[in-house]
Amino acid sequence: RGVVRMTRQEQRHPGGAKPMSSVLWDVFTGSAPYREVLARTLNPVFPLSLAWNVAAGSVSSVTRSGIGGERHER
Repeated sequence: RGVVRMTRQEQRHPGGAKPMSSVLWDVFTGSAPYREVLARTLNPVFPLSLAWNVAAGSVSSVTRSGIGGERHER
């Protein structure tokens, strides 16, 4: 959820920085060596942003589906 949330937010801002989007693209297509992709993820902003999005994605999923992430159908 955090990765999807981070990617979705990046894609909403045309022309802005898209670190997660570029990492995913390069990993899935092989457009860049893994060493280069890893180096980009070690930028201090990247793990902080990812951690924030993981936490925010977890909170929003709990509030939408109830405590424990269980969905309650009506």
